[in-house]
Amino acid sequence: MAVVFLPTDKEQLTQHLTQQLQAAIEQRRLVQVAWWIIYHYLRGARGFREIDYRTGKVHAEYFTPAGEIPFKYEEVFTKYANEVGRLLRLDIRPLVKRKAASLDALRKNSAAQAVLTQASSSLNLDVVKRHFIETLVLYGTAGLLLYPTRSTNQPDGFGLEVVPPWEIVGLPAPCKSPADVEVIGRVRWVSFDWLVSDKRFGGLGLKDLNVNDPELQVQRLPAGAAPPTDESGFIEQKKTSSSIKITPDQKRNKEEGVPYVYLQEFWQAAPSGKLQRYIVRLGRKVVVDKTFGDNSDEYIPLGIARLGEGLGFYGKPVILGWIMLTRELEVALRNLLNEVQDFSVLGAIGVPRSWRADIGDVINKPGPKVFNFDRDPYRTNDRIEHIPPATSGTLPAQIIQTAIGLLDRLTQQPAMITQGRVPGRVESTPAIDYLFQASQISLGIVASNIATAFATVYKALLGKARSWSSITLNIETLRDNTVIGILIDPKSGYMSLSKNALPRVDEVEIGIRSQEPVDMNARKEELYRLLQTGLITPRQFRIQARLEGLDIPLPDDVEWQNYRMAILRNIVLFNDGQTPGILPKRLQPSEYEDAEVALEVALRLVNSPEFALASASVQRAFMDLIERYRTQAGQYPEQLEYPEEAAELAQQQQQQQAEMMQQIPLTSPQEVIG
Repeated sequence: MAVVFLPTDKEQLTQHLTQQLQAAIEQRRLVQVAWWIIYHYLRGARGFREIDYRTGKVHAEYFTPAGEIPFKYEEVFTKYANEVGRLLRLDIRPLVKRKAASLDALRKNSAAQAVLTQASSSLNLDVVKRHFIETLVLYGTAGLLLYPTRSTNQPDGFGLEVVPPWEIVGLPAPCKSPADVEVIGRVRWVSFDWLVSDKRFGGLGLKDLNVNDPELQVQRLPAGAAPPTDESGFIEQKKTSSSIKITPDQKRNKEEGVPYVYLQEFWQAAPSGKLQRYIVRLGRKVVVDKTFGDNSDEYIPLGIARLGEGLGFYGKPVILGWIMLTRELEVALRNLLNEVQDFSVLGAIGVPRSWRADIGDVINKPGPKVFNFDRDPYRTNDRIEHIPPATSGTLPAQIIQTAIGLLDRLTQQPAMITQGRVPGRVESTPAIDYLFQASQISLGIVASNIATAFATVYKALLGKARSWSSITLNIETLRDNTVIGILIDPKSGYMSLSKNALPRVDEVEIGIRSQEPVDMNARKEELYRLLQTGLITPRQFRIQARLEGLDIPLPDDVEWQNYRMAILRNIVLFNDGQTPGILPKRLQPSEYEDAEVALEVALRLVNSPEFALASASVQRAFMDLIERYRTQAGQYPEQLEYPEEAAELAQQQQQQQAEMMQQIPLTSPQEVIG
């Protein structure tokens, strides 16, 4: 990792940030040209000129020089939609894995999992995931920012925002790899009124800023006008005024317009990965400069995903390569369609003069040209001659098919698979699943980068959670034994974090639930095969289908509710693993409950490694609960034999005795005496 020197003196810090930021923006402009080409092309532009890599600007043309709409073949958008659709199958919910095998590690891991699951439920993950993946696929780079929505640190006081790549910079610049970056920054123009009133900056003391401070370099715009678009951030007032079209009425009110300021946020990482320094600068003025120690729980809240690591700070916008090939494909298609039109418009038709036909009515009409010709004396009969236009034959169509095949190979999206078809005579469901999984191999590196970005914000969220006093859990989220070891009030879902000590971020591994696209239809087929082969019971099939949210009609809802109740009972009874919890009346086994379901859930926990870490008193409490389940289910305790088995065993013993008596020879008393 490179070293960035950021002095503590504010004046020197401003000079260093100005130089570093200018170099970072110049590096960004090289790839920014590709972003704008992709943006305008997918919106319908087909002409690009005045491409300037020094300013990062592109002039796009949506019409031909004649003012017509150009021919468009929207294969790139189809490929883009397919790529987004495949990545949307990732399960980006948080997953916590412990690094040590101990009861304390179990409790901390369960507490971290429960807190992250509950806290992330208010982040609107589905919408964020879609927006994040769309931005990543479009431009090759996307950011994910965790920000506070309240002035105080509360469990439900956070939001998740997708950051576009043109707002992200890395220091030092230029850099050849993300590993060389030590400081991550976000720069953008924002309204001054929004800045001082937004709660994410509520604890930074920005309300005392003076809008007339010259160091803030505030730019005023009329109400309704767009903010400045020059990304250097250090533009002069006259340059801003000349680059924005303002009506005379707006000009008169310009001094009373909306103030905008160039906001720059910088997060410096420590060697341990924690947040070492946080800097906020407005214009040229440093307004926030906070330093964090080694024992701090603060982590960088901005995660970045890229397409292609090691290619610089920004990822590779792969759609640009698709566009270059598709542009050639559009030219070939346009030429092919023109040749089809030429067959009906161009060419010529010759009519023999011997027919004495009047061709005056069709000479000047659209279509093939008609003319008269003299009969060939060497021909025995006269007939109409058709002279077709000169074309390239079937060659354009063959080239088009080749180009489409290259595009499929370039995008790693076989048209046959993405359109729901299979090659040849493949009819086996496992074979079709194998082909589908093989087509997802290229998504591995992308999925890993997405997981890293989400893990970054989850780490920052867990670091914030270590200062919370309590959190209220949604009982609906407690569906398995992964949160065994937490202390929870079953009536309200209240969880005291003072008793459930959360681990440090470096004590656990944080990621997402799945780094591979999950095909729900394939999962249903797998469950059906397991059921047909007898590897799982019908009850296990129904419960697993509900756990994974598969679209299968399952009428037995009572069985599912019994399963949920048994899981909650396990969590409450296991308690902290040292002292068994007390089951309230509402959690006591009921005579209306399906005891076999509860017994299966309890046995699953008893046979797990986590149960072996519990104290003897906790284990005895579960043994008593299991015996109660068995009695309720009509099963006898393990020490007592079933009457049917005892009767069968007695009958077998009687038969064995009878057989032994038959084998003993009969003798008379005299023989015995003699």
